This record gives sequence, C-alpha cells and structure tokens, in this order.
Amino acid sequence: MPGYRLEPVLKQREEEKKQAAIALGRANEALALVEKALQELTRDIAAKEKQKEQKKQEVFAKMLAGSMAVRKVANLHHEIKRMDLHIQDLNHALEQKQKDKQAAEAAVEQARIGLVEATKEYKAILKHKEKFLHKQREIAKKKEQKQMDEISSLIYNFKGGGQGDG
Repeated sequence: MPGYRLEPVLKQREEEKKQAAIALGRANEALALVEKALQELTRDIAAKEKQKEQKKQEVFAKMLAGSMAVRKVANLHHEIKRMDLHIQDLNHALEQKQKDKQAAEAAVEQARIGLVEATKEYKAILKHKEKFLHKQREIAKKKEQKQMDEISSLIYNFKGGGQGDG
C-alpha cells in the first residue's frame, strides 16, 4: 500500500496548529499581566485619593481649631496640590494601561482566530488522509477478494470441477 503523499503537509499543519496554540497562550498571559497592572493601578489611585481626602480633612480640622500657622497651611496646600498632580499622573497611566488592555485583547482575539484557522486546515488534511487510507483499504480488500476468487477458480479447475464424475 503506498504511503500518504501529503504526510509532510499534515505534519506542517499540525506544527502550525501547535504554534498557534502557543501564541494564544502567550497572548492570554500578556493580557492577564496587563489586567493585573490595571487593577494595581486602580487600587493605587483609590489609595492616593483616600490619602488626599484625609489630608484635606486634617487641614480643615486644624484650620477650624485655629492651631495652625499660615505658613503651615500653605505648605499643606502645596502638599495636597502635589498629591493631585500625582493622582493625575496615575490617571494618565491608567488610561494608557486601558489602551494596552484593548491591544492585548485584540492580540488574544487574533491569536484565537489563528488557532481556529490552523485547526481547520489541520483537520481538512487529516480528513483527506483518512479518506485516502479508507480508499487504500478498499483497493486492498478488492485485490485480496480477486486473488481469493482466482485461487478458488484454480482449485475448482484443478480438481476437475465442472466435468462430470460419471
């Protein structure tokens, strides 16, 4: 029985499928890292906002109590301004991380599509191989049946079949 002539193509498609699966795994890992960084950044912003509000409350309370010098109040206002700028920087970083997340999600989708396509191509060649092997088995079966018929005919003719015994 002859070998399957598209075996190298089948192996290539199988390798492409494996590579596509690896690419999808890496894209998912990258997305997970971006999502984790996004969560951490969101927590940082919330913590900084809370610190700023606490500082404002502290300044307000001390101002009401009259226990703060004007210079001290000005320094605290500058500190609150610096906190606002830091929060603003964090928000810009958050926006960038959200863009990074969108890009990572797009990469995951592309990798998923690549895996689906590679799998389809692999399955198409595999199905072709299965049909080829089935056809080869049918040919071999017919050949064997023909040989068996020939042997039966020879045996029948050798024993004098078809001639009367009497």
